[in-house]
Amino acid sequence: MREAHSRSAHASIAGYLYQAYLGLERWLALGDKEVIVFEGDEDIDRLLLGTASGVSEQVKLRSGDLGAGVVRKCLRSFLPTYIALQKKEADRRYRFVSNADLLPGSPLRGLISALQAWSHLGEERQREVVLEWKAWLQPADGEGDAALLNAYRWLDQEEGRWGAWLSSLEFVLESPAIPAIRGSLLDALRRRED
Repeated sequence: MREAHSRSAHASIAGYLYQAYLGLERWLALGDKEVIVFEGDEDIDRLLLGTASGVSEQVKLRSGDLGAGVVRKCLRSFLPTYIALQKKEADRRYRFVSNADLLPGSPLRGLISALQAWSHLGEERQREVVLEWKAWLQPADGEGDAALLNAYRWLDQEEGRWGAWLSSLEFVLESPAIPAIRGSLLDALRRRED
């Protein structure tokens, strides 16, 4: 018997479970002056009490490799939030977490490698990396909404804004899958009981 499409929710449930496990892992690691928010600006927001500063995490569970389009959509979605927080002088970092790796040959692989080496790059190479990211993120004509286009304009207005945004990004790919996270959580909870 074929399962009705409306009853096929395995991937969604697994995604929520993955997010819940990662959320619990982050909660166990909270500092004294930190709070965790679920489904705030992103899936998991770890913030300093009384501020909007912290880390926003986008969590993606995948059964196969990760396409660059998924990452591009997430970054485009977060960019207006980042800028709104910058205008309020809040320091927010963005972490993209997935159990998957990028598709082989993905152009995003080189872009992420450049970000990981950012602090060691010379000024000229940093400018090149900014241009590469801008080209990769740039919406096609008619594709971007007003918030995204305004975000692009804001980043372009001052030298260093693109670099500051790019240096606030972190990518955690091939993160442990649900069984491994569940095991580490059980171990952590047992240690807390002792």
